[in-house]
Amino acid sequence: MNKGKQMAITVSSLPAPANFAVVAAVGGSLPDATTYCVRAFAYSTGDRIDSPWTAELSATTNSGLNQNSIQIDFDDVAGADRYFVVVTTSAGDYTETTKH
Repeated sequence: MNKGKQMAITVSSLPAPANFAVVAAVGGSLPDATTYCVRAFAYSTGDRIDSPWTAELSATTNSGLNQNSIQIDFDDVAGADRYFVVVTTSAGDYTETTKH
């Protein structure tokens, strides 16, 4: 150990994906009147670092408007080469989430 010496530790991270949006979209075959909750984060396999999770957003399907799909959008994150997106029908329930 380096007693009396200071050591600098640099921790790099990626920012969370910006402009994260989730909306019900035209077409698809998801069940009517179902709310889908979505979160995402960016990942760099080379640096082995993650971004923070996005806030949870949700959208609800509506057969009357022919909106039986969910559209998820976000900006690219510089340095990321993978994105992990989780969709659930139970707000805040990501207990069975695993990263691959």
